[in-house]
Amino acid sequence: GKGAGWRPAPGRAALLWAAGAVVAGTAAAWTLNTVVSAALYPGGPSDHQAWAVERLTSPSGLLHSLTAGGGQLWAMAAGSWGLAALGLVSVLLAVRRGRPADRLMALALLVATAGVAVASAAALFDEHRVGNFAYERYVACFALPYALAGLAGLRRHRRMLAGAASVCLFGGWLVLYMGGRLHTYTFKSRDFPEVALLGGSYTELRPIVISAAASALLALLWALARWGTVKLAGVLLALNLVLTYIPATVWQVSEAVADAAPLPPVTSGSVVLARHVPGVEHPVPDVVSPVSELTYSSVAVKVWWTRLERFDPSAGVRPGVCMAVVEWPAGVTAAETWPQHPPGWSYRRSALMENLWWVIWYDPACVGRKGSR
Repeated sequence: GKGAGWRPAPGRAALLWAAGAVVAGTAAAWTLNTVVSAALYPGGPSDHQAWAVERLTSPSGLLHSLTAGGGQLWAMAAGSWGLAALGLVSVLLAVRRGRPADRLMALALLVATAGVAVASAAALFDEHRVGNFAYERYVACFALPYALAGLAGLRRHRRMLAGAASVCLFGGWLVLYMGGRLHTYTFKSRDFPEVALLGGSYTELRPIVISAAASALLALLWALARWGTVKLAGVLLALNLVLTYIPATVWQVSEAVADAAPLPPVTSGSVVLARHVPGVEHPVPDVVSPVSELTYSSVAVKVWWTRLERFDPSAGVRPGVCMAVVEWPAGVTAAETWPQHPPGWSYRRSALMENLWWVIWYDPACVGRKGSR
C-alpha cells in the first residue's frame, strides 16, 4: 500500500508539477484575457469563430482562406530567402520517407502550420488590407524549424529547386487571385518588413519580384553551402546583422510619418462613443464600414482618466461629457458627422489604417482641465 509516508516517484512528481504549471498558467491567461476583453469590448468581442466557419463552409470563402493562409507561408518562405520553402519540402519528404519518430514529428509540424495559417486567414475580417493575404505574423513561430530544416537540406539541389519553384508559383497565384486589390487595398510597410526589402519597395507589394529575389538568394545560399558550411554560416551572420538594421529603420520611419490619430487636448470629463447596433448600421464586419469595436479600442487606450461610455448621437450628451466620438461615413464632411452636437463644440478628424475614419467632437471649455487617474 501507499502508506502514510508515500511520495510520488521523481518522474511522476515532475509530471505533476508540469501539469500544475500548465493549469495555473492557462487559468491566469484566461483571467487576464477576460479582464482585458471586457474593458476593451464592453459589448462583447467580434465573433471571429462564426466568421471562420462561414468562410470555411463556402467555396469562395474556402478559396480565400487557402489563398490567404498560403500567402502567410509564402511570406515566411520569401522572408527567409527561400530556406523555409526548402524546409517545407524536406518536412513533406520526411513524412513519406522518414523514420516513424521523424514522420510523426514532421506530420505534427505540418498539421500545426496548416491549421494556424488557414484558421487565422478564415477568421480575419476583410480589412481591405494587402497584409490580409500575405502576412507572416501568425506563422512566424514556425519559421525557425522550417529554416533549420532548409539549412540541413541545402546541399540537395533538387529540394532547392522545388523550394524555389514553390515560392515563385505561389507568388504568381497571389498576383492572379488579388488582381487589382494589390493596388487598391491598403499597403502597410510594417506588415512586410522582410519581403518588402526583397521587392525593392515599401509602398507596394511585388509578389513576382519578391519571389524571384528569394529564389535567387536561395540559389546563392546553395552555392555557398557547397563552398563550405563554416563560410556559409559566416556569410549568413554578416548579412543578417546588416539587413536587420534596414527593416528596423524603415519601421521607425514609417511610424514617424504615419497618420496619427491624436485626441484633442482634453484630459478631463467623460468621453462617449456613438452607440453601434450590430446587424443594423454595419451588418458585415468590414473596415470600410467600420465596426465600433476597432474605434472603441483605438480611443480607449488613449483615454486614461475615465472609461468610455456609449451614447445616442441623436439624443445629445449629458452634462459632464467633454468628448464624443462619432463615425465618419463616406460622402459627408467632418463638420456634418454630428448635427446635434452641443453649441460651441469643436471637432478633430482622426483615422486608422487609412480606411477607418471617425470624428472627435469636444468642448473647448474642457481644454486645460486636469483629469485624475
